[in-house]
Amino acid sequence: MNQRIRSKIFLPGALCSLFLLISSGVAIAQCKLTLKPLAPLLDTLTVTGETLSPTFDSNNPCYNLSLVNSAGGSGRLLTITVHANLPATLSVRDFSNKLISLEPGSATDIFVPNGASTLLISAVDKVSSQGNTYSIAVSVAAPSIVGNTDLQQLSAADESLFPAFSAATTSYALTSILSAKVTSITVSAVPADPAATMQVSINDGPPVALQPGAVSSALPLTNGSNNIAITVNVLGSSKIYNILASVGEPAPQQGPEGPPGPPGPAGTKGDPGERGDSGPQGIPGLPGDPGLQGHVGDTGAKGDKGDKGDQGVQGTKGDTGPAGAKGDTGARGDTGPDGRQGLAGQPGGPGAPGPQGDTGATGPQGAPGVPGPQGNTGATGPQGATGPQGAEGPRGSTGVPGPQGATGASGPSGLSGPQGPQGSPGLSGVQRLASTPVTLLQQSSGTAIATCPAGKTAIGGGANTSVPTGSTATTDSMSVSASFSDSLTTWTVTAFNSATAPTKKDASLLLTVHVICAFVQ
Repeated sequence: MNQRIRSKIFLPGALCSLFLLISSGVAIAQCKLTLKPLAPLLDTLTVTGETLSPTFDSNNPCYNLSLVNSAGGSGRLLTITVHANLPATLSVRDFSNKLISLEPGSATDIFVPNGASTLLISAVDKVSSQGNTYSIAVSVAAPSIVGNTDLQQLSAADESLFPAFSAATTSYALTSILSAKVTSITVSAVPADPAATMQVSINDGPPVALQPGAVSSALPLTNGSNNIAITVNVLGSSKIYNILASVGEPAPQQGPEGPPGPPGPAGTKGDPGERGDSGPQGIPGLPGDPGLQGHVGDTGAKGDKGDKGDQGVQGTKGDTGPAGAKGDTGARGDTGPDGRQGLAGQPGGPGAPGPQGDTGATGPQGAPGVPGPQGNTGATGPQGATGPQGAEGPRGSTGVPGPQGATGASGPSGLSGPQGPQGSPGLSGVQRLASTPVTLLQQSSGTAIATCPAGKTAIGGGANTSVPTGSTATTDSMSVSASFSDSLTTWTVTAFNSATAPTKKDASLLLTVHVICAFVQ
C-alpha cells in the first residue's frame, strides 16, 4: 500500500513542495520545485565521482542520486561543486536541516546518512533577494557491517591530532598547546557501524550522547592536561578513543597591568578614498500591462442572392370536352353592363403527368441548422475478461534498518581466540616541559628552544610570554613569527618584542617555550 505525504519547506526567495511516496518502507522524494526566470539559475551542479539523474540542466530543479555505502559507516561524504549565472549567495540545506554556505566553483564536502535524504541547494540574488532552489534526492544503501566498534572519522574543533587519525589507533594528542583563554572545546565523530551509539566525556566527568557526524556540546577545559574520551558501543561491545588537550597556564611572573599612557597627538586627516566600483545592474523591470482591445469592425455588406433554378417542364394539357352546337349570331346590341361572373365549371380530369424535367443547378448551401439534443448514453457493455498477470516489478530499495532488538541472555564464555596482530603505534609517557626563559629587549627578536628527555619525541609545542620585574612592556607586544619542531626532540619558537620605552626605561619581555613529549611506539 502506498501513502503520499506532502511537506512544504521555506527557503530564501523560494517555495518548494516535496511529496514523499512511502512504499515498502522506502521514502522516494517526488520534487515539485518551479524556477523563477528573473532569479539566479545554477549553471554548474556536480557531485564528484557520481552521476545525477537526469543529467544536469539549468532549467530543471529536480535530481536523484543513488549510492552504495561499500566502505561501511553511518553514511557517505559527497563533494559538491556549484556555480550560478548571476552574482548570488549559494548554500545547501543538509539532511539535518543545517544551512551550509557554498563558494562558487569550489568543492564542498557534505555528509549524507544511510537511507533516503534530500539536499536543497539555493541561489539567492544579492540585490533583489529573489532566489531559486534545486533538489537532490539521495538514497544511500546501508552497509552490511555489524558489531564494529571502530570510528571512521574523529576530529577536535579546528585542531590537528597526533598521530593522524586511524581507526585502529585509540590514543591521540592535540599538536598545539591551547591558550589559557580557551575555556571549552568540541569534538565530532562518525562510527563505522550504523547501529553504534556514542558518548563523550572530559576528565572522567559524566558522559553525554554524541550523534554521528554532529558537533558535540562544549566540553569545559582546565589549565594543564585534559583527557577527552569518546566511547563507541554496539551489540554489547565498546571501544574508547582518547584525546589529550593541553591548556597553557597563566605566567606567574606577570605583574599587574600598568596605567594607560597619555593619548598621542591626532594624526593628519587621510586623503579621500577612491570612488568605489559601480554596483551591479538592476534586475529587469516587470512587463507592462497588455494594451486595450481594438474596436469590432462594421458588418460587411450582404452578398447577392443566388440565381433561381430553372422551372421544370409543364405536363400535357387534358383533352377538351365536345363543343355545343353554335347558335345563330344575333344582331349586335348595345353592350350591356358586365354581368356577374358565372359559376366555375367542373374541372376537367387531370392529365397524365409529363416526363420529369431536368434537375436545376444546385443553389447555395443554407446556414447550418441548430444542433439537435445529445442522445441518451447507451447501456454499459459487459466487463471484459481479466488480462494475464503482468511481470513482477523490480525489487524495491532496502528499507531503513529497524530498531535494535533487546539484548539476549549472555551465552557461555567461548575459548580464548588467538592473539591479534600488533596494533598501530600509540603514545605513552606524555608530558609537557618548559625551556629556560629567554630575555628579548625592546624592538628586538630572539629564539628559545625546549628539548625532550632522551627517548621521547616532540609531538607539539607552543610559547608563553611574561613581563620581568621593572619592565614597562606588556605581553601583547610579543609576536611569534615561527613555532615548529626542527628535530624529533626539540621545539623552537622565534618571536619579536615590539615594545618601546622612554630613555633609561626597561621594556624587555621573557619568552618561554613549551614542548609536549611522549614515547612513540
